[in-house]
Amino acid sequence: MKTEMLETFYTVIAGDFASENGNAAIRSAFCWAASFSALFLLVLNLLGRRSRLQASFLALFLTASLPEAVFQILRGQFGCWVAIFAIAANYCFPDVFPVSVSRFLFFVVMPNWLAYELRESIAAQQPYAGNVCRRNESSALGYTCNGVNRSCQTFLIYRTQLPYSTISSIASLFSVNASQISAFNKNIAANMALATNTKVIIPVTCSCVGRFYQTNTTHVVRTGDNYYLLANNTFEGLTTCRAIKAQKVSPNIVNIFPDERLTIPLRCACPTRRQLNLGIKYLVSFVIQPSNTAIGAIATYFGADVGQTLEANGKSEQDDVINPFTTLLIPL
Repeated sequence: MKTEMLETFYTVIAGDFASENGNAAIRSAFCWAASFSALFLLVLNLLGRRSRLQASFLALFLTASLPEAVFQILRGQFGCWVAIFAIAANYCFPDVFPVSVSRFLFFVVMPNWLAYELRESIAAQQPYAGNVCRRNESSALGYTCNGVNRSCQTFLIYRTQLPYSTISSIASLFSVNASQISAFNKNIAANMALATNTKVIIPVTCSCVGRFYQTNTTHVVRTGDNYYLLANNTFEGLTTCRAIKAQKVSPNIVNIFPDERLTIPLRCACPTRRQLNLGIKYLVSFVIQPSNTAIGAIATYFGADVGQTLEANGKSEQDDVINPFTTLLIPL
């Protein structure tokens, strides 16, 4: 049974949603099929049946489907040195090292926008990000700008906590007009104290900043604040440590200090072409709670399609692990 908050949410923003089933296995099926194809190509190469076309398809697969950590390593200094040594070996000892390295070199020197566009357009969805501050994956910086629009209206879900227990205090925290928040929450009075853990719908404009979607707010550092507390306590997982650090005016100065003004990039995203075709209008940023880490249950709570929710977060029925205080995109 839907809560009053959800009823209001649907009344204001939802409308009629498409009932088509999402296909959460698309990316998984692509990876499995391409992996077997890659193995088949390698066997053909070992048997002497080499094909430039086959090798090119293999390079395309690697560009699109390598794990993020491996992708970053090969695109970094390590990959550059490997390419240099491979070229030198092929040039100086062509009989010993006859294999062309042109495809690998192309992979290494490919401009970032092209490499990530190719990689993310095939995936077509947003990777789920955890909440550990030491994480270096690009997904910790935000959701990739792979939607149809570079800017869109969307929503964040925030849970009240002291000292953010009124619409006005939450509006100040998120740099949003209090009347706008009130309109999406049954016109609650701006100064009315809400019970702890009350879900509040926050309307925001989500825009591309570089390669990532985000909506910004500013926050004045208080004594005792640190990146982890800001990301996972104050903003309840709607941002990450790494994303906050990346916004600092002086990135070499890692520490934060009382009264320092920080730009806080909040996690949001706009629908892809496929999602729009399925009737999805919004990707709502919802923070996972320790009491409920089941994607299926969360999707059902919002009335969203489970398969579409898995797909929107780069998850599948075989890989549905999520952690508390991280964001899940709810397609509505």
